Amino acid sequence: MFKERSGYIGLFANIQYVMESHLRKRIYKRCEQYITRLCLSRSSIMLAGFALILCLFEICSNACADAPISLLLDDVVVTATKTERKIQDIPANVTVITRESIERRNILSLDDALRNQAGLSSIMAQDSTGSSRNIGLRGFRGQGRTQILLNGHPLNGGYNGIVDWSSLPIYNIERIEIVRGPYSALYGGTAMGGTIQIITHDPEKTSVYLKGIYGEDRTKAFHLHFGTRVWDRLSFSIGYEGRKTDGYIDQYIVKTLSSGTGSGGGSGGGSGSGGGGSPAAKLVTGAISTLTPTGYPAYIIGDKGDHLSENQGVTTQLSFDVSPSIVTKAFFMHQCSSNSYEQSHSYLFDPNGNAVWKGSLKFDPNQAGTMTLNEFSFISGEGEKSKNIYQFSFMHHINQDINYRLLTGYTDEYLNRYTLQSQNSTLTGGAGTLNETPSSSLHIEGDTFLALGKKHGITIGIGYFENNAEDNEWELSDWRYYNSRTKRLSLTEGNDSTVFAFIQDEYSIKDNILILAGVRYDYWQSKGKQIDANQCITHFGERNKDNYSPRLGISYHPWKKTQLRAMAGKAFRSPPIQALYNTSISTKQITKMNPDLEPEKTISWELGIDQELAYRTNISATYFENHITNMIYPRLIDSSTTPDIYLKENAGKGITRGVEFAVEHSITSGLLLWGNLTYQEAKITQNPANPASEGKRCPLVPWSMANVGMNFDKDSFHTSIAGQYTGKVYKEDNNSDYITGVFGGYDPYFILNAKFTYTPLKNLNLSLSVDNILDREYYEFNKAPGRSFFGEISYSY
Repeated sequence: MFKERSGYIGLFANIQYVMESHLRKRIYKRCEQYITRLCLSRSSIMLAGFALILCLFEICSNACADAPISLLLDDVVVTATKTERKIQDIPANVTVITRESIERRNILSLDDALRNQAGLSSIMAQDSTGSSRNIGLRGFRGQGRTQILLNGHPLNGGYNGIVDWSSLPIYNIERIEIVRGPYSALYGGTAMGGTIQIITHDPEKTSVYLKGIYGEDRTKAFHLHFGTRVWDRLSFSIGYEGRKTDGYIDQYIVKTLSSGTGSGGGSGGGSGSGGGGSPAAKLVTGAISTLTPTGYPAYIIGDKGDHLSENQGVTTQLSFDVSPSIVTKAFFMHQCSSNSYEQSHSYLFDPNGNAVWKGSLKFDPNQAGTMTLNEFSFISGEGEKSKNIYQFSFMHHINQDINYRLLTGYTDEYLNRYTLQSQNSTLTGGAGTLNETPSSSLHIEGDTFLALGKKHGITIGIGYFENNAEDNEWELSDWRYYNSRTKRLSLTEGNDSTVFAFIQDEYSIKDNILILAGVRYDYWQSKGKQIDANQCITHFGERNKDNYSPRLGISYHPWKKTQLRAMAGKAFRSPPIQALYNTSISTKQITKMNPDLEPEKTISWELGIDQELAYRTNISATYFENHITNMIYPRLIDSSTTPDIYLKENAGKGITRGVEFAVEHSITSGLLLWGNLTYQEAKITQNPANPASEGKRCPLVPWSMANVGMNFDKDSFHTSIAGQYTGKVYKEDNNSDYITGVFGGYDPYFILNAKFTYTPLKNLNLSLSVDNILDREYYEFNKAPGRSFFGEISYSY
């Protein structure tokens, strides 16, 4: 043991010596070089950020050796084991986002709070009504593979697994716990890449909170929250949060030319066909030459106007201590959101200066290719959502060795609709379609913890989970109005349910060794039907699968400030109802249903170390691998149409593996530097349905991510600066969309955000936030926002 300890200390001593003697000058030089250039290459961003941390570490560590530090290693979390455990005892890579850290940043939507975390990707993806953030962990694309919980209840939508982050509450959150790795042994389907739990706050005294935000694109946000505790047994809180923005132009109209008189490809483009130019084509000006993401020549001919959105939410929470050992909680949330596009613009003009919206067009008199344009290309529908969330929990601590709890939750998304225009639609009206996709989810779970001595405990649980969803497609006489329905074109209904049971064993062999073992059994059933416009019914029949999800982890502390951890497990994800039974249609793509989809499965393992170094520094490093079978993804099957046609398929096999590294250094009690770096390889290894995708990177998964930042507090001033780098991602499974800097593509990017807060009075805060300080121009399919300023005032009592 002594030799091991001496070798370990010697190793870090050598590292310090190398920093002082050899690398310091190189670090200073590299830091200056890369920060000055501020270029977007992956190596420059990473080296600049980490060089800055190392430089400040070297400069300040000796001068501040006696300064206090606030570490998170003693934080107690519940998500990893369903029991209260300190982070330093859990055999997993865990992060806690506190209420204070959320207030430090410009958080307009709750998913903003999750960005800058190691191993977590936040990619803007497209849905039928616009765009939404896709949160994924460890190379798993999308929220359907990451379990999102609110107070222990699943939030992943029953229809497609998507979480509407924009309407979730922000202020009354106590903390957010991020647990990386496979957690189907506790949480079942969707917990493949990890679990993110949002835990709300129970007030301890009477409090009032008011906050107003105004900023770029006439963005307005308002928060109002009241909480109290009476009789020392009853806590009650109620809050309202609303946000509205006039938005900016994020969606362009991109068309390709045909060789003859046919129409060009749609947004994102495809090649036309035919021979010879059209003598009837009208000569116009104003088209902007560009490329499609796949490298085909195209033209930007207009935009769809400013992207408007509005979100509102009301929450109430009641907690009552029936006795010192019995606690009941009730929670209610109402959410609603809407989005649409303002007046679209054509960039094309005829020789008289009149805007051109349709016709057979050409851009050069010597040009052979033409474009047939219709007004519907400039139109974008609108959508809105409303849901209620009901939760109730009962917890009984019988004694220090036995406790049990009951959780019940119901989510009712009673309104989820969006409109689409037809090819004959005009700017002033015309036929269209309305899709309504209401859904609901029911969650019932009971679990018991039994302490079998001071070092041994078992958690046993059973439960039931059910999703119901339907999709109604209606014909509209006027695409602009929801209430202009004429007849129903189709009705799709789907249902799935899961009965589950789990057991988890926590055993401390010694004070410094914890073994965590568990297994969960899930029995999944699904059925659906479809009714067409002629009232013909197609039953897809009932399907069922069962699945065992084991997990084994070990946490070992060879020394007080060192944790070694390892974990292995299996996880699965049941196909969502949308993929099984509904063909989704948008202006960008048609994704066909596939009722024969199988559940995805993965075998995963990881190794990690958490180390507290001298000079108030924490580091964490983790290597992980996930071997996936039956991976579900949308495969492009026809790009010759507008929009493109995709099909949900099981891709055969895939693998995600990578390294997560994080460092945190507290120079003084008021100055904290932090950074993290993630490399992850996510690729399809076997896919008989589309061999061209084999060996390619999985869609919408970045290969590398890095974040670096600083928190500074001095008297009444508080500053937070954070930089985020996200590497290149692909939308297509064959990685053919390699072109960057064009609409419809996904660019690698680095953005820098900051928030400056001044507290002139004890309960009053004045803040200025600047997002994308460097004003980087990049695309996440749509164009991302440029430099944005926001002012904020908040008062708490």
